[in-house]
Order: sequence, then structure tokens, then C-alpha cells
Amino acid sequence: MIGYVSDSQEMSRDCGVFIVPLRSGSGVRVKILNALAMALPVVSTSIGAEGLDVVSGKHLILADTPSDFADAVATLLRNKELADQIGNSGRDLVCEKYSWDIVGGKLLKIYDGLDGA
Repeated sequence: MIGYVSDSQEMSRDCGVFIVPLRSGSGVRVKILNALAMALPVVSTSIGAEGLDVVSGKHLILADTPSDFADAVATLLRNKELADQIGNSGRDLVCEKYSWDIVGGKLLKIYDGLDGA
């Protein structure tokens, strides 16, 4: 058991694959966005990545059955080139759609629209 981790990025850098085996849940998938931002290859269930503008096989791999999930993780661990390709594509997605500048700009536009409301 690891316990409290002061810097999750430092620990995550050593991961071969970032897994998100969620079967239920809600809210923003910040852990996935953080993993994508670090160019980590991600395997998630569809529910785990719900609400994110991702394409399975490009930005991450979605797998909803236990055997498909295990196969996806094993594939990425065995195929460094594919893992790097998916990791880099995930990072590009975060930079294009989920960076602080992009998200902050959208939020400021919403706030500007409330001016005088």
C-alpha cells in the first residue's frame, strides 16, 4: 500500500498505462485529463471517460468488459509505439481543448455574457 502521495505526477510518470475502470460515477474526469496531459496512454471504461471529447483508439482506449479492458492494458504494455502514439495524441487533445487558456477563455465569455443581466 502506498498511502498519501504528495506529487501524483511524479508517481504517474512511471506508469506504463493509466487505467480508469469506473463502472459508475459522475463529475469531471480530471484524473483522465491529468493523465492525458502527461502523455500517458489511458485505458478507461466508457463511463469513466463520459463527457470528454475523446476518440477511442486515438486519444485513449475505451473498454467496457473485463476481458476487453485487460486486453487493452496488455496491448499498450506490450506495444510501446502504440502506447506513445495514443499518449501523444491524448496530450495534443488536452492542449487543444482542455488547457487552462482554452477553458478559462470559455468561462470568461460566459461571465461576459452575464454582464448587466
